[in-house]
Parts: sequence; C-alpha cells; structure tokens
Amino acid sequence: MTDYSTLDISYLDRDHIIKLLPFSAPAKVDAETGNVEIIKQKEGTVKPELTAKYKNLLFEIYKYRYIFVKGSLHVYFNEGKHNHNDFTIDNFIWVLNDLQQSFGIIPEKTAIRHLESGLNEEKLPFLVSTIIQNLMFQSGRGKEPLIFKYEKKNKK
Repeated sequence: MTDYSTLDISYLDRDHIIKLLPFSAPAKVDAETGNVEIIKQKEGTVKPELTAKYKNLLFEIYKYRYIFVKGSLHVYFNEGKHNHNDFTIDNFIWVLNDLQQSFGIIPEKTAIRHLESGLNEEKLPFLVSTIIQNLMFQSGRGKEPLIFKYEKKNKK
C-alpha cells in the first residue's frame, strides 16, 4: 500500500494545470484592514509560487518550471477524507486513471520523488521482530541503505 507521495509532473504545461485548479500565491491578510499582501520569497529559498489543494493533494508550481503533486493517493481515493480503509491495487490503478483523466498526469512520464509505503500483514509465519530486525532505509542523500536499528524501550 502506498500513502504519502511526491510526484514530479513538470512535463505538464503550467497554464494547463493553472486552468484546472484554483491556485493561489502565498499571502497574508491584515486583520484590521482586510488588505491582502502577496508574500515574496526570500532570496535563496525554494518555495512554490502557486499552490492548490484538491482532495487532499497539494499541487505546487515553482518558479523554474517544476510542478509537484504531494499527498496521500489513498486519501485522494477516499475523496480527501481519510485513509483508514483498505487501499487495494485496483484502487491504486483507479487513482492513476483518475489523475490522468482529470489533469493529464501520465504515469509513465511521472517521476516519483518520494513514496511512503506500508504493509498490512495478518497471520505471519514468523515474529514481527524478524521484519523489524531486517529493515533497511535510505536517507535520500545518495548514500548506501542503512540497517534500521530498533531498540525496544522498557516501560518504567
């Protein structure tokens, strides 16, 4: 099962996406006057110029052509409400088809920048500690995967 992901859809036309969703720029509102002021990015920061939310997915458009979709595909499947039900491979395929029909997102052209996955297992033929002791993780910094060192904390 996948949950949170970051998808790079920079191959899409920026104007095409902007027409499909209610994008807004980061802004602050003066509580006394009601005036809205667009927040300008500080030099050296990398933040999206425009953002839009749709069914718990966050669409971000950056200054230099980058477009990302961030969020839970599982929650998207549930109309942006929750992820506390089974999310099957058929549901995942439905989400991919829906994103393609709704926004023109083509799975074969989409780069996955981040993917959170989970595994729900029942009646395992071995102890859960066997899985935990054999976990590896990647720091995302181009280094070799590391062994996950789990230490059970004693209750005091």
